[in-house]
Amino acid sequence: MGPGARPPRKRTMSDPPYDGIVVKKMSGTDVADGFECAKPEFAEHLRATAPYHQRELIGQPYLFTRGGEILGYVVLAASRLGAKERQSAGAHGIVPAVLITYMATHKRHERRGIGRLMVSWSVSQAKAISRGMGCRLVTVNSEPDVSEFYAKLGFVRASEQEDGCVAMYLDIAD
Repeated sequence: MGPGARPPRKRTMSDPPYDGIVVKKMSGTDVADGFECAKPEFAEHLRATAPYHQRELIGQPYLFTRGGEILGYVVLAASRLGAKERQSAGAHGIVPAVLITYMATHKRHERRGIGRLMVSWSVSQAKAISRGMGCRLVTVNSEPDVSEFYAKLGFVRASEQEDGCVAMYLDIAD
């Protein structure tokens, strides 16, 4: 960068292709019948299981919408990661975290940055929580075929789970 040049500005939700995207907690009036994604079980989770988990305070689904259309969704929950699972855990035994339990992008909007936006937004939520109580990590139990996506966003592999998923974390204090 030359003298007087500014560093590139970070994208915000008002920049293309994010302009007009609204993030909202899923409510009882939201209809997800038209939501389709690469993994049908994730679409079914949004329609059937996520509302139940929300009522039972197990996970909070957030919808990323534009013009009333659901572009994607993420479900967040409280979690933790043990020192054995986390590299460089230091003196901490169990580290509090926000867990991305489910995340999916509508088929029509794949490969347009919506997934990155949802992860970035989830990290910002974890950072907001950390200002009021202990929260050091964002964790995900990634299916093997998408673990590289999370790695590109800075997540570190913690362990492989019995179900074949890959436990990963992002330290938000870094």
